[in-house]
Amino acid sequence: MTGRNAADALQATDPAANASVHASAGTGKTWLLTTRIIRLLLAGARPDGILAVTFTRKAAAEMQQRVTERLRELMGASPDDLDTLLAQCGVEPTAATRSRARLLYEELLFHPYPLRTTTFHAFCQELLQRFPLEAGVTPGFVIGESTGLLGSPSSPSAVTGGPGSRTSLTPFVTPATACTNCWVRTPAPTRCPPFRGWRCASACCNSPACWHGM
Repeated sequence: MTGRNAADALQATDPAANASVHASAGTGKTWLLTTRIIRLLLAGARPDGILAVTFTRKAAAEMQQRVTERLRELMGASPDDLDTLLAQCGVEPTAATRSRARLLYEELLFHPYPLRTTTFHAFCQELLQRFPLEAGVTPGFVIGESTGLLGSPSSPSAVTGGPGSRTSLTPFVTPATACTNCWVRTPAPTRCPPFRGWRCASACCNSPACWHGM
């Protein structure tokens, strides 16, 4: 990004602004997001007060890595280079911002609750784990990594609501212990978990005991 476009884009990195950026791949969105995070830290935000959410684990890890690398660069830059880096972020170089910029890398490394970069799936899973009853899922559930059973002939159609159906969440939600009638993990020894009339989670056998309310 150069010229007027770069100046306009930097407005989205202002900690005081609520911004939405729409751009195609390869146009510098990750740089813009990491710059906003750096400016938030420069403005006094705590690392654990910032949450960056993206679609993939790879993108989340890349964002975390870029923030760390840029803070390390600020810490070790010469005075002239530091002023240039701050100006590229849209920050006016002053004695206070220079001092703050050199301390951010150490603060990020040793803070008890670090900056969080995660995925939408992981963020939603954390919400469900904190508020399972409000969300209508079994407390203590775990997420199954296998998706092969979704296309198996024995699995019911993925229609929301009603017996023999399940939402996009329930195939991946399995409670904590094992059922004796099937190998679905369930807190009850002989009953499958109460998914409000939906079928059990994945890996369910086809016995009648695997149906809620039967």
